[in-house]
Amino acid sequence: ARKVEGGSPFRIMPAQNRRSGRKKKFLDENITQEDRQKTRKQIRDFHQLVQEERSELENIKNGQLIERFEQAEELNDDVHFPSEAMVELENQATLTEIADSGIKGRAQRVDITMDQFLNGLLDQFSDGDDGVDWTEVGKVAAPYLAAVPPTNFLSGQIKKDFVPRQQKQRSRQKKRKLDAPQTAPKEVQDADKEEKSHTEGRVHELRKLMKKGAKEPVNLYKIIINPDSFSQTVENLFDLSFLVKIGKVRIVMKDEEDVPYVQYHDFTKMQNADTIPKHQGIVKMDYKLYQACLEKYEIKKSFVSTRRTQEE
Repeated sequence: ARKVEGGSPFRIMPAQNRRSGRKKKFLDENITQEDRQKTRKQIRDFHQLVQEERSELENIKNGQLIERFEQAEELNDDVHFPSEAMVELENQATLTEIADSGIKGRAQRVDITMDQFLNGLLDQFSDGDDGVDWTEVGKVAAPYLAAVPPTNFLSGQIKKDFVPRQQKQRSRQKKRKLDAPQTAPKEVQDADKEEKSHTEGRVHELRKLMKKGAKEPVNLYKIIINPDSFSQTVENLFDLSFLVKIGKVRIVMKDEEDVPYVQYHDFTKMQNADTIPKHQGIVKMDYKLYQACLEKYEIKKSFVSTRRTQEE
């Protein structure tokens, strides 16, 4: 492989002096095909050189990586067309990756402690009053920064007799046993049992009424609507849904009417009960529909007897 000639000895250069300042012209018509081939060959040779020297370049202390960055910038000055730029961009990416790897490896093998670093700042940039003269620090660091550094704040003063804060040992809280039996208050349990008992009683009563008075399809609203109580109308619809679910009632749609009909039909006694397809439907019931059904179907008496409320 042919090595790229040139390069400068190890030194840190101020950011503003690293480029020549010469303005490059893209898509330059004066660049011949022979010049472009020569540039591409130099870029490929440089890429191979970087790959061969990768282990040495990751040692950022020897300054070899900076030389290769400077050579890459010199090659970049000869790039005037996209095809060469794409190849040259790979070289820049490879060098950046090597630099990142070297810096991370160096950070893991840091030779000084935080106390040594702080004491070094105080020795070199002391303001004479147990503090750091940050203005002097900025003057020294500014030539090596390519951009304006962000503002950072330190917590507390920097002193040579810096004593790290001792963290207190906190006692662990006892974990709650998750496998302990969970119990509900007795009143809530009794209320749940009572509500379940009331629902089962209403469903059983409705089933007897349907078996007796709905052997033929009957308008759904004439079954559930109670002209004396909207709340019991909703309860009747709720109870009827249970009978449909357990296979004691079926819903029928007649062609001449767009209204659901219900009929008592015990599917559980059929031999092929398990193979009968099941469908779900949604029936809306609000107070406006309740009033409309009372008027349209002239419902004067409830199919299900009015139940006494707790207030009564």
